[in-house]
Amino acid sequence: MVAAVTAPELAFGSEIVRSHRDRGFWSDETLSDIVERWAEQSPDRTVLIDAETQVTWAELRDRAYRVATALRARGLVAGDRVAVQLPNWHEFVVLYVALARVGAILVPIMPVYRHADLRHMLGVSGATTLAITPTYRGFDHLAMARELCSELSDLTHLVVVRNDGQVLTAGETSLPELERGDGRPSDAELGPKPSADDGHIIGFTSGTEAGAKGCFHTFNTYAFTPRAQIVLYDFGTEDCELTPSPITHSAGLAGGLLKPMFAGGSVCFMEQWDPAAALDLVDRHGCTQATGATAFVNGLISAYDPGRHDASALRYFLCGGAPVPSELVAQVDETLPNCRVIPCFGQTEGLLVTSCTPEDPVEKLSQSDGRPLPGVELEIRGEDGGRLGPGEVGEIVYRSPGMMLEYWGDEQATAAATTDDGWRRTGDLGRIDDDDYLRVTGRIKEVIIRGGLNISTREVEEALVQHPLVAAAAVIGYPDPKLGERACAFVVAPGEPPTLDVLARYLLEEQGFAKPKLPERLELIDALPMTLTGKVQKFLLRQQLDCL
Repeated sequence: MVAAVTAPELAFGSEIVRSHRDRGFWSDETLSDIVERWAEQSPDRTVLIDAETQVTWAELRDRAYRVATALRARGLVAGDRVAVQLPNWHEFVVLYVALARVGAILVPIMPVYRHADLRHMLGVSGATTLAITPTYRGFDHLAMARELCSELSDLTHLVVVRNDGQVLTAGETSLPELERGDGRPSDAELGPKPSADDGHIIGFTSGTEAGAKGCFHTFNTYAFTPRAQIVLYDFGTEDCELTPSPITHSAGLAGGLLKPMFAGGSVCFMEQWDPAAALDLVDRHGCTQATGATAFVNGLISAYDPGRHDASALRYFLCGGAPVPSELVAQVDETLPNCRVIPCFGQTEGLLVTSCTPEDPVEKLSQSDGRPLPGVELEIRGEDGGRLGPGEVGEIVYRSPGMMLEYWGDEQATAAATTDDGWRRTGDLGRIDDDDYLRVTGRIKEVIIRGGLNISTREVEEALVQHPLVAAAAVIGYPDPKLGERACAFVVAPGEPPTLDVLARYLLEEQGFAKPKLPERLELIDALPMTLTGKVQKFLLRQQLDCL
């Protein structure tokens, strides 16, 4: 399926586009310009580290540009969509830089996705090429890709990375074959450079409510976040980012890869999160910052052994995608005194919207999701669309230089997510305090209305996980003929299982909850269903509840 490309002026209006440029949030600089600058200034400095190898700036530029030339020779043109489904490997970056030089649009897809999800993403984006590895963690990706080629008319080429001996057929090319040669191709071979306002990425939402949508970004809209992060978190050429988050997801791609690349620093990839291994990498490579889900930080402080690990280099751990409990901030301060947890809030649609900073007082780090980034306008609006005041809970809406142009090929969804005056509707609930700090309180769909009383599921969840028998909790509403809805708590209890009565008394007597806010049903569960970015998939819990 081919979708019409929306220009920034059509999506936002000429006045806003001009303002973003005048204020320095957008520029003419492209990813190719950034790679070339650092390859000229620091050709022998390491930029990429993975389990297999290390890559310098000059090697990255030359390898990527040879791939770009080879892809152009095979018919790839600017505006074509290319899906890349790879782990946190350096080859992903080689392909990404190559596609950016051609002007093709990257469609990053996490390796865990299988036939149905992958078919949906390829079909929505109209990808002509898919880059995969033949097998990964026991799964045959090449066989799946070949099936999809037979099902999707747009998909005509496969690029195979780390081929382990499979015989490739027509329409299939190995990455080493595309890289063949020496040195840097000429500008004539590479062709014209794309504009920073051309299509750059279609990133798919993580699917907490199912139905992943493709968020279409230019380079300028995507680059707004890493450019801002460099300033917010003081990332420089001597810094090294530990990147456990999938670089095929916006958090890993924007924060875990582009932030250090833009700054001329280095990236240390992890294929799979392992807290003990992460601490070893921090020690070995002097990793100074990391970006990941809240669960990663929990694992890190649990695995930390001061007799074995030197984590003194790690200054900041940026947490988004799920609430950061206040007690976790304090635990990190006690366990890793050189490191601060930096809560933030964002979406694939707009990347980073708010963030705390290292200078913020502890009470803001532990009780907020930060303030709007410079250039971001943030409001809380009520059901009537009116702006709410400090402390009032309503829908979080924003305007940002990092906001996507559209949901690719879905005008109806794009319109539904945009207010009449051009603000992005998040579907998230929150409040803003007198100091302009945001606190996300939940999803609109996650508010339980019990007999006219609004119950914040996040408020109940944060209280439940403080009970000593509860490791994790998620609260959802279920229908009730008299009250409209009641609350059900899904609880992970690795030891002695709590009863509903025990938890209710705890919330009532120790947490000071009003009785109508107490869960009236308890379901014990081995683990909460999560996205790879640490968000609870509550639609799966609703389905499970319907079956009980």
